[in-house]
Amino acid sequence: DPCEDFYQFSCGGFVERTGIKSDQVEWSLAWDGVAERISRELKNEVAHDSGKAGVFYRACMDTATIERLGAEPLRPYLDAISRINSHDDLVDVIAMLQGINVPVYFDWQTMADPTDPTRYVFALLDAGLTLPEARMYTDPSPEFSSMRAQYLQVIEKVLVLTGLTPAQAKAAGEDCMSVEMAISKKTLPDDRLRSAPMHHFNITQLSQIAPGVNFPRLLDKLGAGEVGQDSDNILCKDPGFLRGLSDL
Repeated sequence: DPCEDFYQFSCGGFVERTGIKSDQVEWSLAWDGVAERISRELKNEVAHDSGKAGVFYRACMDTATIERLGAEPLRPYLDAISRINSHDDLVDVIAMLQGINVPVYFDWQTMADPTDPTRYVFALLDAGLTLPEARMYTDPSPEFSSMRAQYLQVIEKVLVLTGLTPAQAKAAGEDCMSVEMAISKKTLPDDRLRSAPMHHFNITQLSQIAPGVNFPRLLDKLGAGEVGQDSDNILCKDPGFLRGLSDL
């Protein structure tokens, strides 16, 4: 009866016929239904595309070849990491990984300067964490302690897939977690980062803030050695993060 329960009258059928997928917390016909249909149509198009998009899609969906190759496509990067023996080696590997869009320790992007849209800036961003929030690394509650333990297990399993023994993976996994925990303690919470003021630096000022990172060498390896040389076109909202990163 719409006079007694109008919501049930208008939406009851939808609620009864529609389930929420196990990997989602909500589902809306107006948004998710349309997105699902578009995704399905695009998937069909790209699966049969003869251009680069189709080649890329089929390469990612060729799970048999992916399983057969294992970690071999990553070998050049894993070998480079294994060869790190000095600080300069570390900086060079960070630059190499940053160059293929792996945000090691920090992230960056080129964008229009929010304070002067007539120029572009090299924006440095907090990064280096895998868990969604920095507090997940340090919160002593049972919930987050359990998450950290499960995450450590995932790290160890991934490292075993790269060829390490379980004992080696356990030791390396603990090293990975210790680095991320150290980074998390230097990371500004999202709510504070959103309202933090923007700071502009030239490369000399950036080097004074974070001498341990060696940004001049890193930017040069990225092919961006001219950034910050003649202007303060390096943008950062969290200089404290860079200082902390430099001290690690």
